[in-house]
Amino acid sequence: MATQQGLTPLSYVASGDLSAKQFYAVKANGDGTVAIIAAVTDRVAGIVQEPATAGKAVAIAASGQVKWLAGATLAAGDAVSTDNAGKAVPVGTGTKSHGTCVRGAASGEYAEVLLSLNGYS
Repeated sequence: MATQQGLTPLSYVASGDLSAKQFYAVKANGDGTVAIIAAVTDRVAGIVQEPATAGKAVAIAASGQVKWLAGATLAAGDAVSTDNAGKAVPVGTGTKSHGTCVRGAASGEYAEVLLSLNGYS
């Protein structure tokens, strides 16, 4: 079972319905809202902790060790990126690392990831 610790919770407004998107990655929009990642090139702002419907406050974690829904098999030690739906996947060619997997998971399960969202070059 995945656990979480050392979270830095942030509050934003959901730009769309995120009520079924707990533990997915979101991006920050220029208007102070967040939306689910739509492309592997989107910058991850955090992982949804407390989902919400459009226009309501949504809590995200921007640091710490978080649960993140896996979109592919992840092993402990893997550098983690996001797919185009906000799920955690291993870093691939042309993608950025958003953290390190500390407890692996199969696709559709929850991995534990130590977030590192400022690793852009």
